[in-house]
Amino acid sequence: MKELSQKWDQIVSKVYLLLDHNRKMKTELEQLKSQIVKLNLEKSELLKEKEELNKNINVLKLAKGVGLSDQERTEVKKQIKHYINEIDDCIAKMNA
Repeated sequence: MKELSQKWDQIVSKVYLLLDHNRKMKTELEQLKSQIVKLNLEKSELLKEKEELNKNINVLKLAKGVGLSDQERTEVKKQIKHYINEIDDCIAKMNA
C-alpha cells in the first residue's frame, strides 16, 4: 500500500511539473506571437520606405538632365543604394 501511495505521489508531482511547464510555454508562445506582430509591422514600414526610395530613384533619374553635376548624381546614387541595401538587410533578417 505504501508503494502505491509513493507512485501516486510521483505521478501527481509529474503532473504539477507538466502543468507548470505548460504554463511557461503558453507565456512564451504569447510573447513570440507579440514579437511576430511587431516584426511584421516593422517589415511593412520598411517595405513602404523602400517603395518611396525607389520612387525617389525614378525621380532622380528623371532629374538627371535637369542640372545635377556628375559628382552630385554619384553621391545621391550612393546614398540611395546604401539606404536600399540597409532596408533589404532588415527585411532579410526579419524573414530569417
